[in-house]
Amino acid sequence: MEALLKEEKTVVETELIPPEKMKQELLGKYPAKVARRRSKQIVIKDRDAEEIQANVRTIPGIISQRGCCYAGCKGVVLGPTRDIINLTHGPVGCGFYSWLTRRNQTKPKSPDDHNFMTYCFTTDMQEQEIVFGGEKKLKQAIQEAYDTFKPKAIGIFATCPVGLIGDDVHSVAREMKEKLGINIFAFSCEGYKGVSQSAGHHIANNGIFKHVIGLDDTVKEGKYKINLLGEYNIGNGVSVWIASIRSGTKSTCWENTTSAATRLRLNAYLINAESR
Repeated sequence: MEALLKEEKTVVETELIPPEKMKQELLGKYPAKVARRRSKQIVIKDRDAEEIQANVRTIPGIISQRGCCYAGCKGVVLGPTRDIINLTHGPVGCGFYSWLTRRNQTKPKSPDDHNFMTYCFTTDMQEQEIVFGGEKKLKQAIQEAYDTFKPKAIGIFATCPVGLIGDDVHSVAREMKEKLGINIFAFSCEGYKGVSQSAGHHIANNGIFKHVIGLDDTVKEGKYKINLLGEYNIGNGVSVWIASIRSGTKSTCWENTTSAATRLRLNAYLINAESR
């Protein structure tokens, strides 16, 4: 008993930093203008009455763990596509960020099927392109990618500097599509758009429905005819949307659904759909 009391007396209490002091130390790392904005996003619990201000536009140039519009479009939604070349029009850092930080994995149906996930495609814009425009370099990159890999489609993703200097990625996409005879489409997903990467999700989904979905009317054989669009993000998470329910007999396909719980819910839905 005496030994336990001695141990309790020798416990060193940790000195806690006052919350206000910690907040000021964090804000002191930023320029004055940015610090004023950030102060609204750091709230001391049980003291500040206002809510944390988080649903605001991303501040260009501020590095944080928050994803941008480009990351949501290229990194999240289009990143898991293995048979489309996803070409970043912008600095190499943007292309590397949206490629390395996403744990996208896939297994082609056969050795002859395309799998471009292991590659990072970018125009690597430099100061010269920022000053004089990067459309010429974008066309060269598309031509090089086509000559090397012969893909059936190429997606172009605009980054912050592309939007600032006004490169017309859509015009380049149309020109190269006519020249090469494959599906080439672009996304105006500059990083500063929207309040977070969710804006990129919308841009990507709308672009896919405009430039990809519905172009092929070939009827695929199978027991079901339900199209499930699944988004494989990070941490083995899966979100699934049902795009179309009925088209003759029903069919389904999900490649990236790894969650057992998700598969059970899908199977339950299909059983109910089958009974109807």
